[in-house]
Amino acid sequence: MSDFDHLTELLNGRGYVTAESIAEAERRLAMLRSLREEVWCNGSRLIPPPSGAWRSTAADRYCERLAELQSIVISSRDAIERAEESLERCLARMRAQFEARLAQAGGPPP
Repeated sequence: MSDFDHLTELLNGRGYVTAESIAEAERRLAMLRSLREEVWCNGSRLIPPPSGAWRSTAADRYCERLAELQSIVISSRDAIERAEESLERCLARMRAQFEARLAQAGGPPP
């Protein structure tokens, strides 16, 4: 089983949660946050500001396509944000499972 498959199992509530698996999920969360920020920053710069000057029909169509692309980028950012929120909930559950197991065992983390 790949590391990704193992993490997916843990995030879905199956498997044995370890300190390492929590750390891996936290790294993935940091990556999602970075990706969301990058998509947001770049998405807002796609459409050039209107110049007020005369533009050709081709330039108008180009701006229309850029607006469509910006809409897709915003949808993507929103999907990444939902994934981030879901991963945060999964991490909280994983931490609670890990802490409960530690409390039950009364020993140091495995």
